[in-house]
Amino acid sequence: MEYQKKGYLTSYFKLFHLKDVQKIEIKAHYHEFDKIILFLSGKVKYNIEGQTYQLFPYDIVFVPHNCIHYPTISDITTYERIVLYIDPNYLKNKIDTTDKLDFCFNYAQEHNSYVMNLDNINENDILKQIQILENSFNDKGF
Repeated sequence: MEYQKKGYLTSYFKLFHLKDVQKIEIKAHYHEFDKIILFLSGKVKYNIEGQTYQLFPYDIVFVPHNCIHYPTISDITTYERIVLYIDPNYLKNKIDTTDKLDFCFNYAQEHNSYVMNLDNINENDILKQIQILENSFNDKGF
C-alpha cells in the first residue's frame, strides 16, 4: 500500500498549538521528521505502525520519522493538541555520550509503544515547560 508523505520542516523544529472544532479525516501518512504530540482534548484514537491507542488528556504521542500514523476523531468535540516537529538529524548531531535526545523515539520503535500517559499532570512540569516553549515562539526577542 502506498502512503503519502505529509508536511515539511524548514528549520530544526517547529511547534504548533492546534484546535479543530469540526470533525476532520486524516489518512494514514508519514513524515521525514519526528513528531511529539501533547494531546489536550477531544475523542481521538491514534494509530501508529498498526497499534491503536485511545488518547486521554495529557497523553504524549511519539511518532518517529517514517512511521505510518493517523488519528481517528470520533466526534465533533474540540480536538486540541500541541505538536512539535523535530528534525531527526538535528537530534543526532546534538547527541553526546551522556544525553540521548532521540531516546524517546528509539524506545517507542523498539518497544512498539508510542504513547505515554502522564498520570498526574498537576505534579508534572511538562505542560508548563511546553507552554514556555510555545510562548518563546511568539516572542520577538533574541
